[in-house]
Amino acid sequence: MPKAVTAVLIAIALGGLTLASQASAQNKRFITVEGADLRAKLKEALRLRGQRRSATNSWVAYSFDVKPGMAIDAVVTDSGGQTFALDLATGSLPYETRNVAVFLMYAPDGRTVERGELYNLDRRRNYEGYPVYWLGHAGIEESLSLLQEAVLSARDGRTAKRLTEAAAVHNHRSSETALRNILYSAADERARMTAINWLGRVPDGQTYLIETARDERLGLVLRKRAVAALVEKTPAPRSLSALSEVAENPRESAEMQIEAVRAIGLSNTEGAVPVLIRIAKSHPSARVRQEAVKQLGRRNEESAQKFLRELGSN
Repeated sequence: MPKAVTAVLIAIALGGLTLASQASAQNKRFITVEGADLRAKLKEALRLRGQRRSATNSWVAYSFDVKPGMAIDAVVTDSGGQTFALDLATGSLPYETRNVAVFLMYAPDGRTVERGELYNLDRRRNYEGYPVYWLGHAGIEESLSLLQEAVLSARDGRTAKRLTEAAAVHNHRSSETALRNILYSAADERARMTAINWLGRVPDGQTYLIETARDERLGLVLRKRAVAALVEKTPAPRSLSALSEVAENPRESAEMQIEAVRAIGLSNTEGAVPVLIRIAKSHPSARVRQEAVKQLGRRNEESAQKFLRELGSN
């Protein structure tokens, strides 16, 4: 970990930092919208917005229950006076953000989402001077439903990615279903890649990654991302089995098979070397065999070195 970041985290742990706050004062500028549920409030907010001269430049926002251990849109200042911004950080952090809201900027048609943000309400800001139609605190299911639609109607990849992150940080297992829906239905590749990354972090993450790596309906880029994520996680026999299945599936493209072989070589899973030797000996594709040999050359196991010596003597 870089020293500067380490210093910040130590300062946080020691209480030697200041956090931008006083959200209650800035939130008095919000325009509270009434309605039976989130959808009704959104409809009313868009109606009210339409009565203004500038129909586009306004936010629709609501809060939700966020997962613990998330630092979102946080600004911290260490004891030396240096300020650091944390856009979205997870892990063993001594600071977490609990007061988070989704901010959406809809196009005049009321369907296309031109911008989507995750903002820390405990951070002072003027929201670029735009009015904020405040929908209150949303339930998990109604929020995830709205976000999935927003991802599909997002104007650009940056917005779709941010809205996918918003779905991912909801404090409920339903967020996993939402991420899978985004993975299979979103047109934007950044949103789909983001869904894969977050699915790999949940308790059943390995299962999701294996399913994604095996799913021939998905594009090559997405499946390769799932394969790479499998290697990044703690190695396990189950992931090795999934990777070898992809590498030795005759229906797979050579590029996908090579990616799986590369992942096997990079993993520390016990049993990886015998799989690589088997592929190097008998795989029908010369390119895949060559990749297996290349990966064996990076291994320190005696069985790998013995195979390479025998191969060189023939």
